[in-house]
Amino acid sequence: MQLVIPGPSQLLLFLLLLALALGVIVVRHRDALAEVLQPAARFAQWLLLGSAGLAMVAAFTDLPVGAVLQAILRVLDRKLFQLGDVPISAITIGTGVAVVLVSWWISTLAREGITKLLLSRGIGDEGSVAAIARLLQYIVVSVGIMVGLQTIGLDLSAVFTAGAVFAVGVGLAMQKVAENFVSGVILLVERSIRPGDILELESGELVRVEYMGIRATVVRTLNDEEVILPNSMLVQNRVKNLRLSDKLLRVRVSVGVSYDSDLELAMAALQRAAEQVSSVASKPPVVLLTGFGASSVDFEVSAWTAAPWGKQRFHSALARAIWDALKEADITISFPQLDLHVDDELVQALGERSR
Repeated sequence: MQLVIPGPSQLLLFLLLLALALGVIVVRHRDALAEVLQPAARFAQWLLLGSAGLAMVAAFTDLPVGAVLQAILRVLDRKLFQLGDVPISAITIGTGVAVVLVSWWISTLAREGITKLLLSRGIGDEGSVAAIARLLQYIVVSVGIMVGLQTIGLDLSAVFTAGAVFAVGVGLAMQKVAENFVSGVILLVERSIRPGDILELESGELVRVEYMGIRATVVRTLNDEEVILPNSMLVQNRVKNLRLSDKLLRVRVSVGVSYDSDLELAMAALQRAAEQVSSVASKPPVVLLTGFGASSVDFEVSAWTAAPWGKQRFHSALARAIWDALKEADITISFPQLDLHVDDELVQALGERSR
């Protein structure tokens, strides 16, 4: 392969301008650049300055710099040993090592970038974010090593086949762990559930999210018990997030009054009771007549609260206010009753038998 080298003057101008621009970027933005980016930029700057020096020598002297470079490349491309059917030279080794080093550098930048991005957006805690970033770094480095070995000329088809078989075996053995891990990544990225959210599980239990990890989520119940829930349970099952888009929660209380009651008076009393405990001015309470039962006229009283975690206390306060309002209005809260009608002949027959 014939190496084509530009003219010394053009190469000198290009390298000097590129080195100057890179130097200005490094000096001006040294605080913004990541720590791992600064050494690489410094190395590239000195490399460009060295190349510019060679171009300057070629521009102002009669030294055959192009011929010298050609000779250096021929020496570096000389075969050192044979690896199977692939000849290995200093250039192939250097290329493979360079690919691995660049992949490590890129993986470090990706790890720091994803860490800053997730933490700045409040996605997960430091432990979870660090685990995700470290996993991403390992994946990038692994790909870089494979590319570096392939660049040298090694046939990795057998390695890929063995790795696929091994991965299938590990996947079958750790199916649940992998399922929970993927679910944890989904939760951290989607942010549908976050620490501090109030959840109502499929069982109807109310819990508060304390900590979200890669494999499991720690929640606290109303009894102050910490429960560890697998992440797959939160992803696959139906879960109510009472604080997903807002903190407002509607609490309902059902009550029945006797058929002798004045419905207008009863509804007015229920409305006053709900307004006494409602804590959300923008959401007025609602009183609905839901049906006519066997022993009562049934109502549903609903009011809003901005504290979902205190749902039970708010429900209790609303029920107490309803009780007091109906008592004050002299309205009877109905209860199940059974009227028994007995025929006179049966009463007379029972009386004669008792004698």
